[in-house]
Formats: sequence, structure tokens, C-alpha cells
Amino acid sequence: MRAYGVSKEDRFVSWTFLTGGGVTADAVNFANASFVGSEDGNVYKLIQSAGFIRSDCWSYETMGSIEHSPTVFGDRIYVSSRDTKIHCLSDAGEESFLHWSSPTGKPVVSSPVVTAASVYAILRDDRYSAPVTELVSLDTADGSERWRKAGVTDILHTSSRLVSFLDASGRIVNCSASDGQEKWSLDTADCDEVLSLSSAFLLVYDAEGLIQKITVRR
Repeated sequence: MRAYGVSKEDRFVSWTFLTGGGVTADAVNFANASFVGSEDGNVYKLIQSAGFIRSDCWSYETMGSIEHSPTVFGDRIYVSSRDTKIHCLSDAGEESFLHWSSPTGKPVVSSPVVTAASVYAILRDDRYSAPVTELVSLDTADGSERWRKAGVTDILHTSSRLVSFLDASGRIVNCSASDGQEKWSLDTADCDEVLSLSSAFLLVYDAEGLIQKITVRR
């Protein structure tokens, strides 16, 4: 329930800040600020050197638990919440400025991933015997939905043209960023893990020690 400011030099705790719920995701540091999401439904702006300063800090409340780190891209802060919405904010000093708050219909269970004009996130609904998962793509300008894909469990790679993700059947799927149209897929159901190495490579390895490097080109 606390956020801690720790000196890099001597690991001394410089300050602490008490939130109203658990803090389960890393804070995001940008410029001189730290943005902390909490299960109390708030995202907090704190000052890295001092913690909470009333004249230069704020909290923004959502209607659901925040369990994943916010994403800072340019001058915007993107927040995912179990209130089924993705929120887009700016830091206005002692308060936040809301650009848009877009409902997705399902709890948002990943940090937002922002590339060019798109913001992506994983949705998950646990009300059914088998959880329902989706990947949603929103326009960064106004939060309008561009497209969505069912059965997606993890975002692997994004660029201005392409999005690669892992689906529930164990496939790596590569699709167009503009409309979600599938370009190719690779069955990795027998593999232990799929990792994104960079903006151009994926690494796949299995229990037998086979390692495959996949180049994302088209």
C-alpha cells in the first residue's frame, strides 16, 4: 500500500507515500515525476526527489482497480483499469487533465502499449467458465476503437505498420496495425515461452532446448 522513494547511491528511503490499496505494478518514472497505479483505483503523480508535494502532485480516480503500470508516451499518460476503460491524461502540474476515457466493455488487464497513432491493451472477462480475452486497438487522438481481436493473451511487438501477439491456442499472429487484418501466423503451442527481443525479433524456445529466432518483417 506504499510507494517508496529510494536513493540510488545509498539505498536510503527518502520518502514514503501511502495509497488506499495495494501497489502491484512498477511505478513509471518520467522527467522528475513518478506515476504510481494502485488497487484503490487511483493513479498518483509523485515527485521523485520528495514524494508528495501538494502544489505539484495529483491523483486521478478510476472506478476500478489499477493493477498494471501506466504508460507515458510523449506528453500523454495512458492508464488501464478494471473499470473497463483506458484513460488518457496529461500532467498539468498540480492536477491532471483528462483527454479521453474510452470504455472497452471488459476489464483492462495489461499496461497500454502505444505506438504511433494506436494504443493497444489486453482485455479479460473472468465471469465465464473459460475466461474471455481480447486485444483492442484505440486511436490515440480521441480513444475511438479501431479494431479488436478475440482470444489474444499477450502483445509481443508493435510498430506503425504491424502488431504481433500471442493467442490462446499458442499461435504467434502478425497483423496490420491499421485494421487488424492477419498477415501470417506461426503455431508455437508446444513451446515453453515466446519473448520479444526488440522491435524486429521474437525468440521462441521449447522444453527440448530448441531456440528459434523470428524476424518480423511483413
